[in-house]
Amino acid sequence: MTTTSEHPQLEDLLLWQTGELSSADAEAIESHLKQCSICQNTLASAESIFGRIAKVDAEAERRRKRAVSEQRWNRSVKVFKSRPFMGAMASVVIGALLLVTSTQWTPEARAESLLTKAVQEQTGRKHSLHYLKVRSGVLACYVTVETDSAHIKFASIGASDFCENVSGRLASAGRQWNNLLSAESFQLWRHSLGTKQDSIHKTDDVIEIRTVTDRGLVREASLQLRSSDYHPIAAHFEFTGNDPMKIDVNEDPAAEELAVHAPSAVQTDSHNLASSPKSSILDPLDEAEARVRLALHDVQLDKNILLLVERRRDMIFVWGVVPSDADRSAAATAVQNLPHVQLVLLTEAEQQVARKPLPWASFQGDALPLANDQLNLMFAAGGSGRQQFQNDLDALTRRLVGEAKTRDALLALHSRLSSSRYDQPLQQAITDLTGAMRVDSLSLAARLAPLTGPITHNGSPLTYKQAMRLYTLVHEMTFMDQSQSNLELAQAVSQTRRLLTGR
Repeated sequence: MTTTSEHPQLEDLLLWQTGELSSADAEAIESHLKQCSICQNTLASAESIFGRIAKVDAEAERRRKRAVSEQRWNRSVKVFKSRPFMGAMASVVIGALLLVTSTQWTPEARAESLLTKAVQEQTGRKHSLHYLKVRSGVLACYVTVETDSAHIKFASIGASDFCENVSGRLASAGRQWNNLLSAESFQLWRHSLGTKQDSIHKTDDVIEIRTVTDRGLVREASLQLRSSDYHPIAAHFEFTGNDPMKIDVNEDPAAEELAVHAPSAVQTDSHNLASSPKSSILDPLDEAEARVRLALHDVQLDKNILLLVERRRDMIFVWGVVPSDADRSAAATAVQNLPHVQLVLLTEAEQQVARKPLPWASFQGDALPLANDQLNLMFAAGGSGRQQFQNDLDALTRRLVGEAKTRDALLALHSRLSSSRYDQPLQQAITDLTGAMRVDSLSLAARLAPLTGPITHNGSPLTYKQAMRLYTLVHEMTFMDQSQSNLELAQAVSQTRRLLTGR
């Protein structure tokens, strides 16, 4: 065995790694590794090539061996130190590592191993209730799932049409509400797939198992496990078909709060949500969000894409940037004394100095805009005309994105509060935004006409996703191209016309 002043052989490092060395030899290597970056890199490189095998707790093992029989160890130490034996052991270890690389440490085997641990963890826990948030975009269901009976307990059904849609997708795919965060259900689904591709993504706190397939109604799914105990905390599902859908599932304390305030919750069969009566329970966060959004609508700040209203656990958080201090004062006055609400706003001038995170970011790339030749013809004389043209388009598209985002959120709220006192005010706000979007869409179509030709807007409002796509297209044509979509000008014009005409 080498001394601490010499570099150990790779075989010695591997034997130390697996706890196969004597106490003295292991301590010498440990001492050497603490101060030798070369050997640290050598060991790390070996692990990356062979895959890391399960490491024995060498220190605990040594303590146990010394306590059990120091005499037995002393009789054996000469054999362990002999070079022929060490060479043979290194060969065995390397062979085992290579075997691990080709079998156990493939993504598929790792996924299977992790899921088995997660199944064991869930089996050991007695969870009768799960408090879940199921969402797709701005639509969400807050659901209390009772797992120890044939029925599911809905303390709140948010966005009932969306919930019914999700319920139908789950039933068609052979899934239920009460196994969306089930490691066993995820494992059984993987086992049923003829072809699949697994990937593992790890952070300090979360391990994500993602499986993709080309068969069945669920084409991609992922399960996130808490690193400390392999407890499932979130999931993602992508359904195929004529109307594809992506949903995210996570544990959410808001549903638990609803359950506490709603002891007489709706009981419904997990396969028949669509036929169940709607709950009359009013989610306190839904009510708080409605009051905030209506207040911001009254002071005409809900079209600002840089102002975000979002749920954070048990509160409504309003944050972002407003044009002026007067706008901030108006927002603060509008939401004052509302429960469950926190407001954090900067003015545009303050943001220029503070450079705080923004809820939404515009983009400009470093390539020529797609319509550069046409813009050069339109503004051949130079001057400020081209810049003003671009600024007008930027303002219009940003406002459309803000209007669409807020309108989608109001539609989701209205579907949850349609039988409450917020029904009419929310509907009026939706109508106002629909009208504003029609005016802005017509203005945008008129300004784009030199590039796209005349566009007859059909009056249909854009969704947030459509508005974002329109924003991207307009900026790639007239500002600096991000070179992400690899579009040609004709394609960009065609897609822009389809979005604005609805055809």
